Amino acid sequence: MPTNSPTTPPTDLPMSPPSVPNRPRRRLKPRHAETVGKSIAPMVGYLGRLRRRLEVNGFDLSERLYQVAERAHEALFELNVLLHYDACEREPPTEQAADWVI
Repeated sequence: MPTNSPTTPPTDLPMSPPSVPNRPRRRLKPRHAETVGKSIAPMVGYLGRLRRRLEVNGFDLSERLYQVAERAHEALFELNVLLHYDACEREPPTEQAADWVI
């Protein structure tokens, strides 16, 4: 079993919960989705600017720092989009049809 230090994330946990077929998607209440979305929007912008700064300053795109910043930006961006749809009480597009998925 892998050991984890307090500074590194656990490696033995799944990255996402298992999906359950035919289970309806639970939604946040619109006001909660809007509140959370407004809270993370500045972080999405910051991570996007961080990625751009790393690129402009010549960081190798294969370096771990850049890759982690890129994954964080993509994850928060996708979360923000899903929260937007919950706030509007609409279904988000499927991943196959979504052109907003990075």
